[in-house]
Amino acid sequence: MDALTPQFDVRSLGDLTQLGKGGQGCVYAIEGLRINQEWPVVYKEYDPAVRAQLDVAQLRRMVSFVPGLDPATGRWLCEQSAWPAALVTRGSAVCGLLMRRIPAEFEIVLPSGGGATRRPAGFQFLLNSDPYLARMAIPVDDRGRLLLLADLARSLSRLHGLGVVVGDLSPNNLLFRLGDQPCCFFIDCDAMRLSGSSVLPQTETPDWEVPIPGGEPLATPATDAYKFGLLAIRLFARDQTSRDPAVLAEVSDDLADLAEASLAVIPAQRPAPQDWIAALTTVAAHDRLAGSPMPVRVGPAAVPAGSETSAVGRTLALLVLLGILIVYLVNRFG
Repeated sequence: MDALTPQFDVRSLGDLTQLGKGGQGCVYAIEGLRINQEWPVVYKEYDPAVRAQLDVAQLRRMVSFVPGLDPATGRWLCEQSAWPAALVTRGSAVCGLLMRRIPAEFEIVLPSGGGATRRPAGFQFLLNSDPYLARMAIPVDDRGRLLLLADLARSLSRLHGLGVVVGDLSPNNLLFRLGDQPCCFFIDCDAMRLSGSSVLPQTETPDWEVPIPGGEPLATPATDAYKFGLLAIRLFARDQTSRDPAVLAEVSDDLADLAEASLAVIPAQRPAPQDWIAALTTVAAHDRLAGSPMPVRVGPAAVPAGSETSAVGRTLALLVLLGILIVYLVNRFG
């Protein structure tokens, strides 16, 4: 171990409280430890089958990555993600890692059986219909969607500049925060690729695969670009599986063009996340979106708010005109 690679024996972590279990192992709350003396941590313990595939040297490089950055960049990465912060060993074997606990602002309170439950604010909640979002009390409008995508595009661009690729970019690994400054937070960062290497074999979330599985390398800037385009489409389609970029034409032709190009089978033809930022921020600043009620969507199309009332008014006007015409004809021809 060197000075840039913090390491703890699992017995030194004290009492462990399980927070959750995923495909790679369990996550436990840890009391009394802080990253940079300010951020609470959790312990992720890999299942034995996962440990057998672990590239310990690469995990060590990931833990050493933040301390080796300049302070401002290191702080940015810790504020944007649950980046691996320390190795955890049992005896001489690495069994897991410490990482930042999900910040409270990236959690949401959902209605549940007459009460409420607190959950990580995963992007999968946003890929649902407006009635669902209303029932779950998630107050997102199209301007919020655009600002979330702009923040994600900036983060991906900066990560790529640091030699980091998300790889399995999907709602399972991405959290959101709404409010005045919507932004994103990355989890499961040990699955990312750093400087061309991965801690574990790269996998893809179902329905978020690249166009031709096995036809291009996984976890490259081009695969991140493809999945960013998918996320943009599905965020505005209010749908978990849509691949039709036309939904973005309702918001901006430029965004629809970027989304279509992102789905290109040829990786080099996909726009980088950086290429989205200007269009996203420009549309988000538009008067039509800033602080105004958003359309109520029915299926894939949008019905502007108040259009039902307008339709009733037009019908009544036609009936009045028809009545006047009938009276005229009766008087004219007896």
